[in-house]
Amino acid sequence: MANAPEITGLEQVPVDHTATEKSGKEFADIGHVERVLSREEDLKDHMDLNRVDSEVAKYTSNAREIISEEESARLLKLIDRRVLVIMILTYFLQAIDKGTLSFASIMGLQKDLHLVNQEYSWLITGVYIAILVVEYPTNWILMRVPIAKYLSFNIICWGAVLACHSLATNFTGILICRILLGIFEAACQPAFIILSSMWFKRQEQTARVTYWYMMNGAQQVVGGLLAYCFTLIGADKAIKSWQALFIAYGVLSVFWGVFVGWWMPDSPMRAKCFSEEDKRKMIERVRSNQTGMQNRIFRKEQMIEALTDPQTWCYCLIAICTTLPTSGLGGFANIIILGFNFEPLQVQLLAMVLGFYIIIVLFASIYLVKKTNQNLLVMAGFVVPSFIGTIVLMTVVESSMATKVGLLISYYLTLSFWSAQTLSLSMISRNIAGQTKKSTVVACNFIAWAVGNAIGPQVFLKWDEPRYFIAFATHIGCYTLLMFVIAFLRWWLIRENKKKDEMAAAGIREANDDNMTHAFDDLTDRENPNFSCIVMSSPTILVTGATGHQGGQTARSLLSAGHKVHAFVRDPSSQAAVALQAQGATLIKGNYDDTASITAAMAGITGVFLNTFPSFTDMSAEVRSAQAFVDAALEAGTVTNFVVSTVYLANTYADWSVVADKFPFLAMYFKSKSGVEGIVRNAGFSSYTILRPCWLMHNYELPGPRYHFPSWDKRTITVSYAPEYKQAHLDALDVGKFAAAALAPFPFSAKFKNKEIDLAAEYLTWDEVAKALAEAGEVDVKVEYRTPLETEALLKTGTFPPLEMQCWRSTLKGDIDVQELGSYGIKMGTFAQYLEREKAAIRKSLGVE
Repeated sequence: MANAPEITGLEQVPVDHTATEKSGKEFADIGHVERVLSREEDLKDHMDLNRVDSEVAKYTSNAREIISEEESARLLKLIDRRVLVIMILTYFLQAIDKGTLSFASIMGLQKDLHLVNQEYSWLITGVYIAILVVEYPTNWILMRVPIAKYLSFNIICWGAVLACHSLATNFTGILICRILLGIFEAACQPAFIILSSMWFKRQEQTARVTYWYMMNGAQQVVGGLLAYCFTLIGADKAIKSWQALFIAYGVLSVFWGVFVGWWMPDSPMRAKCFSEEDKRKMIERVRSNQTGMQNRIFRKEQMIEALTDPQTWCYCLIAICTTLPTSGLGGFANIIILGFNFEPLQVQLLAMVLGFYIIIVLFASIYLVKKTNQNLLVMAGFVVPSFIGTIVLMTVVESSMATKVGLLISYYLTLSFWSAQTLSLSMISRNIAGQTKKSTVVACNFIAWAVGNAIGPQVFLKWDEPRYFIAFATHIGCYTLLMFVIAFLRWWLIRENKKKDEMAAAGIREANDDNMTHAFDDLTDRENPNFSCIVMSSPTILVTGATGHQGGQTARSLLSAGHKVHAFVRDPSSQAAVALQAQGATLIKGNYDDTASITAAMAGITGVFLNTFPSFTDMSAEVRSAQAFVDAALEAGTVTNFVVSTVYLANTYADWSVVADKFPFLAMYFKSKSGVEGIVRNAGFSSYTILRPCWLMHNYELPGPRYHFPSWDKRTITVSYAPEYKQAHLDALDVGKFAAAALAPFPFSAKFKNKEIDLAAEYLTWDEVAKALAEAGEVDVKVEYRTPLETEALLKTGTFPPLEMQCWRSTLKGDIDVQELGSYGIKMGTFAQYLEREKAAIRKSLGVE
């Protein structure tokens, strides 16, 4: 098909861009008409109160309330003080309680209790067998009782049991204590997963899960120091050093459990320490999680979904593959280090270094997730040092001080995979919705966690010490399987998100629920078509023209993918801006002519979507604005990805500028657009993408058609084309999809790197356009074709710029390969789908409503 090229030029009449933020007014910027991208017609109008928990229902409503960034930060501080601090210190106590056995193992415990063969290993395994047995009942109870009070009860009980370890005189006695310890400690981590999703927004959960989980490293530091002090207690004292260790930690845990019951609120709804207004806002701020708040109704269908969801079993395999090495390396830490021929007192201190290393690994994982915007790839990256460290331990023999130190460092490296375990827990809290499903997945995960922990010590065979070849070979197998599971999980989550995106593109109303009406309806992540799994962490994207069609859809697509969006707007109080803020965007007030506001807007930004607008009064203004945005992005030093939307064939300015005398308006317009492209292309960003859209379908919405078609009010499309000419069409929403995909984290966006893409979705004759509009508006719409003489006469007047576009098209050839665009994996909308979605706007444009 050799049709003339499609250009947005005249279809998008350039105007002063300061007008583009105005809402509800008709102005000359036809291509970028600003309006609220409402989906109200697609939404159900109320929550399903039969599914919403009665306590939650008292504090929420159908309408989403906007919580400002400042107010959200204030509420987060309150929550951190009451909830996060308790989680951190409680997990520290649990970790140090579990680690006590490792420290006691070289303080005379094995000798005093006459432990032989694998009996010491069974003391570690016993805890996790108990957890395995009680994990599902514990999660069932957590759904139905006040969480903080139940947690407090369990802390007090495990503290008492820990103190009772000091009374054991043989293997049987201490094994009973270990089993009871496992029963009462089983509630801790599942409770924290539930609390994380209840109190914190999805983007806050990774860091907070990591904060409490890194207490495993802190206990190595503090525990090692205290164990060193207790080791100084002589063996001839009435209370031996290992007994004193258990008593001290046990009594401390009991007192802490009492404090938790008094200080920590069970839920935002029951938090007497907060005002009613703050409680309502705390619930509202997590609406965007769409993982629910709480629900005490057991739903069998959700349990079945959990057990048939591949995501569940991926998390379980990750738990096994990480805890099997962890429990062995942790429980045998001091014994392994002792095997490098260090003295017992040295071993206690060297174990502290291991704790510091774990903390460094977990902090590094948070940093890298934030920097690279990848969760699963960071998990995989931290498994690599574990491979290296394990191989060294298996192959290098201690023969000198140098090899001794080298083996010690290699042992530290084996614990690098801890980040995988932590990030996996944060993904469960963020990606699993529905209270019964979440409870089931959490139970399955910690059953698997217990299985791994139970098996871990058993691969450290007494007769295989001190090198433990069998144990380390098993660990190599775990790391290998872990890498395959991470790869599969990443593919699966991307696949699930793509399905949701296709539903939204097809106009499924629940998939376009910007109001998140059903966030508290206890829907699962699969039942809720508006829920997107977090595969990668959230980059921060600055979207310009955010209240318009292209910028608006770019912002919407990025938000639905879990990314942070800063919307650059002239008027934050406009209806369109407020709607974006309600969807989760941060509004940044600024103006294209204000360099200071542009520079300030770049703070913390990793990607930019730029949509500039030329001005009739100053055609160089658009280029200056683009240069200001690019300069600010380069100065910020954090922007690695820059996407700009211009116009089809802007890159061919040098080829057709010879007709500038005949088409003066086009010459100015395309010179401006070509200049913008050159600025972005030559800026030196790690990745840039230039999108060139053709005729945008929203040009049929007011006020657009009155500009392009003089007889539009008579429902007539008047053009200077031959009847067989086919016009390329594109939905502005598809520009947003391409922009959002190009701004996605690497490697998903790799196919867009340094690409310049001409965009069109469908070719239609003007008769086909008129027929489709007539069907949508249920009125007659006709097409009138100007004769060459009529066209030439009108062109000479210089009063109708769109005519330049139509005449120029007849002199050029150039098609957009729609099929080739399919290789980008983005399903583009048809004109029929657009008309169905925007029927009300089209009928209004045709004067029907």
